[in-house]
Amino acid sequence: MGQRGAHETFIAIVSAFVAQKRWTQAALARRAGVSTEAIRKHLRQMQKDGWPLEEHKDHPHIVWRMPQNWYPGVLALEAEHVPDLLRLLARAPRSAGRDRLLKMLQQRLPLRNPGPPFDVAVRAPELSPEEEQWIALLEDSAARKIAVRMHYTTASRRDDATRHVSVHRVEVGAYPRFIATCHNSGRLKWFRVAGVSHAVLDKTQPYREADPEKVAAFERDTVGGFHVEGPPVRCTFFVRQPEAAWVKRNLLRGMKYEPADDGIRVSIDTAAVHVVARFVVQLGEAAWPETPELAQRVATLAQGAFRNATSERAPGAAVTS
Repeated sequence: MGQRGAHETFIAIVSAFVAQKRWTQAALARRAGVSTEAIRKHLRQMQKDGWPLEEHKDHPHIVWRMPQNWYPGVLALEAEHVPDLLRLLARAPRSAGRDRLLKMLQQRLPLRNPGPPFDVAVRAPELSPEEEQWIALLEDSAARKIAVRMHYTTASRRDDATRHVSVHRVEVGAYPRFIATCHNSGRLKWFRVAGVSHAVLDKTQPYREADPEKVAAFERDTVGGFHVEGPPVRCTFFVRQPEAAWVKRNLLRGMKYEPADDGIRVSIDTAAVHVVARFVVQLGEAAWPETPELAQRVATLAQGAFRNATSERAPGAAVTS
């Protein structure tokens, strides 16, 4: 029996299982033109690589099987699963990739079952082409453990520079962002995808692992998009009815509420007290801060807003003579 290249044997094996899903090891070796020892080595390597091959003994043979619904390069779906897939794609942020998949599915569905038009009924956030490009790269960084070199603009500090980061988690939504270890500071930080103007995977820089529990805690301690270093402070405020009904449905991450007389009491432990204060201030006279640190921040914000609103220097303020 002559020798064949590894790639030729691999192609022969895949071709054989496309033709039929069950082969004895000896028959498959003959079809591929290699020894049974060689075919067994290839098959077990394919198993390690994730191919859904099953091996069992059927005396005196060793039999290898592929699932009946398996085809190379094809993902088989039951008909009842198609609406679920269309629904989930419609909920995903609108992008060129999402639209491409929806179009492909609609074109390949049976004409008698075109599938419900969820993408028309559902209004999902929309990604710009740049955001879609960077999100894909950032996801690759987190999944493949490769550092990213990016040009990033920090709006709050007007800091525009190139830096390296190791991405750990990507949050996709109306305002996509990601958690990464900044190689400059060595700390976990939030970054906005909109702040990225250029990015590439950079294998010349070691990827910096982060403890999954610390990443989860970092995300959990983020309030209203802000993560503040420091010990958490207990913040509690009361919201009256009927405004309490709206507040219950729009609490910031980490906030909890409990029923109280004619309203609800909201509480959270966080170092980002200023973020909680902003939330309370927007409720006006419908909310009362109950803890001293929160009350002080609310008073400062409210007094500043009142001064600006009544100042003649404010844009749009009435001019008095």
